[in-house]
This record gives sequence, structure tokens and C-alpha cells, in this order.
Amino acid sequence: MLSNLRVIAVVSVYLLLPAFGWSSTALAQSWYNADIHLHANGCSNDDRSAAEILGLMKNVGINVGSILVWGGGRSLELDPVHFRGQEDDPVSEPNYIAHWDIEISELPGDWHGHMDLLNVAQKDAVVPNQVNYPGQDYLLPNYQYVQSQGGIVGYGHGQGWEPGSYSVPTGCCNPKELPLDVALARVDFLASERMNLGFYWLWYSMLNAGFHLSPLGTSDLGCVWMGVGVFHAAFPLPTGDTLTYTKFIEAVREGRTVIRRNHPQAPDYLDIRVNGMGLGGELILPNQATTVNVQVDASSFVSGQTVELILDGNVIESQAITNSLQTYQWSVPLNRSGWIAAKTTDAHTAATFVLLGGCPIRNDPISARNWKGYLDAYYEVGVSEGRFGTSADEVGQKVDEAKLVWERIAQEGEGSIAMDCNAGTQDFTINAAMSDAWFFPDTAGQGFFIIVYEDSKSVFLAWFTFETEDRQLGLSANVGEPFHRWLIAQGPYEGDTALLDVFLASGMVFDSDEFPVDLVAYEDATIKIVWTDCETGLLEYNIPTLGLMGVIPIQRVAPDKVAACEAAQAQ
Repeated sequence: MLSNLRVIAVVSVYLLLPAFGWSSTALAQSWYNADIHLHANGCSNDDRSAAEILGLMKNVGINVGSILVWGGGRSLELDPVHFRGQEDDPVSEPNYIAHWDIEISELPGDWHGHMDLLNVAQKDAVVPNQVNYPGQDYLLPNYQYVQSQGGIVGYGHGQGWEPGSYSVPTGCCNPKELPLDVALARVDFLASERMNLGFYWLWYSMLNAGFHLSPLGTSDLGCVWMGVGVFHAAFPLPTGDTLTYTKFIEAVREGRTVIRRNHPQAPDYLDIRVNGMGLGGELILPNQATTVNVQVDASSFVSGQTVELILDGNVIESQAITNSLQTYQWSVPLNRSGWIAAKTTDAHTAATFVLLGGCPIRNDPISARNWKGYLDAYYEVGVSEGRFGTSADEVGQKVDEAKLVWERIAQEGEGSIAMDCNAGTQDFTINAAMSDAWFFPDTAGQGFFIIVYEDSKSVFLAWFTFETEDRQLGLSANVGEPFHRWLIAQGPYEGDTALLDVFLASGMVFDSDEFPVDLVAYEDATIKIVWTDCETGLLEYNIPTLGLMGVIPIQRVAPDKVAACEAAQAQ
């Protein structure tokens, strides 16, 4: 336990306003409350209007409400006529916003988990008795679909997970696909209707692997709770800033949330700063054991309430709090990258991340390897139950890619391929000696030729791989199975990272100029390579046009240029 606790009074005035929650002039921010899981037609077919829901929100100080179209009862029949894409419902008022969104519940793909799609731009994403989101056999394709439109994606019902379990849940609503999605895409949030051990365990496990997920408290109005905002999320905006749904979406995406339970007088107040870095922030410090200063603003009208300081999922200190808002301050020693949060019985902040030397958080390698094993079971159960439909082969490929990510996280955490964190703040820098043939040994027979041009600070890549669907390539000649694919990419680099635009070369016939090479640029298609050192890197590809995304650990085919690369790093 830490003994150097200091308590300092907050001299600025904090006001409890029905519309805003707590406000602080000292921190120059005002707080708003959101409930992203409301239903006009819930499990009991309540048939509420948006105006009625807005009235319920105002009664309990909920400023932002997401009314979710789902597949149960009469929802898919009646609610889609109100769906407006990124436009708020007309009943919305200043500081009170009602917005129609989508919950994949009793809709195609819901076996994999109840995914929430928030702020989808496509106005016909849901129409009466029909949905048009792409991920219906499995849910991973929905991330690119929603996030490229400015929306966010996450899962509800996190409270349903069994603490410590790596078995595929049998319940209807658990986020079964989360360990796949989090490895291959950005999962923006994990929501829960209860602050229980199952939710915390699942969320903490993802944080300890280095993934950033915002927590959201929700009510599931009409199905779990009969009141709005019983559980909800608070988020800050700069004082004087105008509340919009987009700004709420940005707050969730950036991790600026606090989940809390409503109380008749007021919910618990919590806020956290680590060396001045606020909610969801990422603090990068020199790669050595250090001490950070943690400040937690806390108050509670609940008698006997305490605030607990959480480091990597473990309580390292606690302090009794009262309804008088005060700042509690601790000095926390760190010897590895980690995350810090604060909680009471009725509230929990999002994490603030501390990266020593920029190294990612890898604090539970055993759990990471268990998630790798979980993916095998998830795929086997999904195939046996016919849940993947025609996408079974594609899902199998994605599962294999995600397993590689979890295995790498495990190995980095246990130190067998840990990244070099002994070079202080000096980052690895791409240099001309990176030009070489690269591959992943588990998929030998395909790989990458990479050329680095230091003068222009650019990278050229040729990816030789295979394709089993002629229709995707549009080949002009029948070259047999499997079809060869030649992708090229080019773009700038900075430090250890290259971000490349992707092109498809097609129309070729062996040793013939009968068909000129046709280079097709794929809109929004990218390849990102982050090199760990002179021998290893991580390649992430995202080609929305072809529905392809994934992560590949890469290494040199031969070590001949490693010495030259290391010499360049030493200069």
C-alpha cells in the first residue's frame, strides 16, 4: 500500500446542475451524462416516443440518449422510420440530445455479441424489417463500416461475462467476438448495465493487453432497467463548449468517460490526472523506473464510501471520502508500462495510460495466451452451430490472424520477444538497411519486398500473396488455383512507422506483354508497418474495398543486413 497520501481541498466551486452534473472552473470543464442503451420499443414493447424518452432523460439529468433500434418485439418494424443517420431526433433541445442508433440484438450477427453502432452516417443502415450493416455472419466488418463514417463501435452487456473464464459464453448477449475484434480492429467501448466483477474482469483483461476501451454505463431501458440512467456514463467538455452528439462520440473515442450509478441526491464524482494527464490520455515517460503523481477528485453522498486507486487492475490504495469534494494525491512508483484508474462502489473512471519508453502495456501474458486459445473454441463453436454462415472460411482466417496478435502480446509480456525498453526515449528509426525481403514464418511461401528511400523518407512495398476468389481480382487470364495476388504500396515514413497507400496490380499473363499491368488504387486502403527493431516489425493492412483487414508479424528472410541496420541506429 502507498503511504504518501495527501488530501488537498478543491478551492474552486463545484456545482451540481441537473442538466450538467458536476462543473469545475478550476479544471475548465463541465460534465455531461449519457445513456447509450435506451429503447422506444424494448423487451416489453413499451412504444415510447422520442419526446417521452427525452422527458425521462431530463428528469434524471441525462444529457445524451442513444435510442437503439433492435430486432426484438416491434422495434425493427416501427423504430427505423425515426433513424436519421447522424442527425439528432427533432425533439432534441440544447443540452438534451436524443439520437437514434443500432443495437445488433435479435438481428443478424447477434450470436457473436450485442454490438452497438453509434453515429452511423448511412441513413438506410436500418429500414423497416431490414438491416444493411455489412457484418451479419460475424461482426468484425462493422468496425471499418462505422468508424470510417465518424461513428464508434463497441459491445454491451459486459456484465454477463463469467470472471476468470476463457470459455465461450452460452448466454445470448455476451460479447463473444470481442477477443477477435479487439486484436484486429479498434474497439471503442465496452458497456455494462451493472458494475460487477464480470464486467471489470473482462475490461481489465483487455487493458492489460494494451488495448484502449472506454467504459460506458447503460440502463438498457425497457429490458434490464425500467428507468433511464440507472447506470450511465459521464464525460467532460471544456467549459463553455456547446454539447453535440459528435462531441460525445469523440469523448468516448478518446476515453474521457466515467461510469456511475445514479443516486437521488447525486452520483459519485470522480476524475483523475496522472502527471497532469487526464482521462483516457497516454503519458509517455523515459524507459526507467519512475514515480508518477496521481490526483483523484472525489466525493460521494453515500455514507462510508471510499475511493480506490487501481493500477493494472489491482487496488493499491484507498481513502474514505465524503460529500465534500476534495483532491486525493498519491505518488505511485512504476517499473513497467501500465494503466491507472479510480473507483468507488458506484463509479469508475476510464483508464489513463503510462508508457515507459513508449513500450505498450503487456501485463498479463497468461491471459493473452488464454485469449488465443479462446479463439479456437470460439471458431469451433461458431462453425458447429452454423453461426458464421458463408463467411466461415473468412472468419477462420481472421481468427488465425488474431491468434498471432495475442501470441505476440503474450511473448512480449513474458519477455521472450519483449521490445527493447532500455534505450531511454530514443525511438527506433527506419533506415535504408531495412530494405530487404520480409515474411512471417507461419505463412512461408509469401511475403514482402520492402525498399526504404532515405532521401525522400518513403517506403515502397511489394506483397506477393494468394487469392482464392477470381471475382475479387478481376483477372484477365485463368492462372489456376490459387490465384496469385501482387499488391504494391508506397508512402512516407517517420521514426519507426511507415503508412502506405495500397494498389492492386492485375491484368498480367506470365512472360507476356499481351495485357498491360493495370494498377488500381483502393480508396482508403492502407498498410501500416511499425518496426520494433532491425529484425522484427508488425504490419497492419486494411483494404475496405475487398473487406480485408489484419495484422502480420514480420521478420527478415535472411539476417545479412541486420548489422548495417544496427550500425545506422547507433549513429
